[in-house]
Amino acid sequence: MEQNMADSGKWKFRGEGNAFLVLTNTQEKMVFRLAKSTHWGKGHLCKTGKTTAEKVHTEMGLVVDYMKNVMQPLLSPSFVVLPELRLLDGGILEEAENQIQESRPAQRKGKEVEHSTIDPDMLSALVLPDLCYVQGRGTNLDNTTPTISVEIKPKKAFKHSHDSLNISSEEKSQVCKFCMHQRLKAKEGQWPETSRYCPLDLFSGYQLIHDGEEVHGAWNKFDLSEVLQMFFACSLSTISNGHHSRYKLLPRFLDLVLEALLYVPEDEGGASVDISQPTMCSSPVQYCQNSRPETSSYHLDGPYNEGDWLEALTHDCGEFIISDATLTAVDKVKRFLVSKTMQDCSIMVALQRINENENEATIGPCLTDSEGQRFRFSVTIIDLDPKPFCKIPAYNRQDVDIVKAYRESGID
Repeated sequence: MEQNMADSGKWKFRGEGNAFLVLTNTQEKMVFRLAKSTHWGKGHLCKTGKTTAEKVHTEMGLVVDYMKNVMQPLLSPSFVVLPELRLLDGGILEEAENQIQESRPAQRKGKEVEHSTIDPDMLSALVLPDLCYVQGRGTNLDNTTPTISVEIKPKKAFKHSHDSLNISSEEKSQVCKFCMHQRLKAKEGQWPETSRYCPLDLFSGYQLIHDGEEVHGAWNKFDLSEVLQMFFACSLSTISNGHHSRYKLLPRFLDLVLEALLYVPEDEGGASVDISQPTMCSSPVQYCQNSRPETSSYHLDGPYNEGDWLEALTHDCGEFIISDATLTAVDKVKRFLVSKTMQDCSIMVALQRINENENEATIGPCLTDSEGQRFRFSVTIIDLDPKPFCKIPAYNRQDVDIVKAYRESGID
């Protein structure tokens, strides 16, 4: 399906990562993830294809399959929204570059000097609903009340426990891996300074979005009291009388976010597979790399088609027999790759106040705050892309570098 995106008036730059640029269609409330030319088509996941554009399209298809057949069964369809792979026309590209110049963080702009960020031959995009708005039954029917969404970045919200990294018990108890990694990023010049955000706190740093526009985050610091006043429909008189002071509105809002995060949909079970990150000593990795036949036979980089990718490998794999040792190594490596996906994910919580005159049949699940107001909501997990097997040695080297940079910077 090819889509014309040349109407620039309804397109806005939403953000970017190392591999994607993200644009949103404000009229359709859809988000388009576009491949960055410097990070895609290098054969990390796709080993075949005549052109870079073909490789990018194939790799994006693997992202969809991975989310559908690996992450969605693990995390539940209630929390994972699948993207659609589309082909676009070239009208978006010039507009996207213009948006990038105006909106990209300064740290990102320095990474592409001689080439445009988006290769004009790359016309593939992953398209999904704008998760800054509530998803599910009865949503987007009422535009008279504002929607506020929070993007929470759990990231590496755990503390090192790998004896192979030679981390002292004192260091383990003082800092999470994300905060340790911040020292390495500052040392290597990826960011000018370490972030004050700690994922163990969750709310020490977050992105707050009001009707699709960031109002509080790394780059914007709007007055939250005004935003929350509109969200809760508090009048100026009640604010001035102290009934809804800013010090009461924020805890009231955060209580709603916590309720949404703790909500368990009906008929939902938890993941039955342990995806905690295993200790990655060298033996399982080297065994997979050096054993025969080639590692592609183990499907470490897909295909992620129907069936349980985490459990699909058996002793009898067609033309050859796989040993118990190799099965164990492949099992550990797959779980390690899933754990790396989870380290990069984000959680979107969207909330919208329900009008008193709304039809009860269209409301669906809702939350009630301390003042008796009701809110529709949705919780979704995003950024669930597969990680390539070839990066495992780099991950191990990075772990050592993280610890070294943390020790050199001194313990706060």
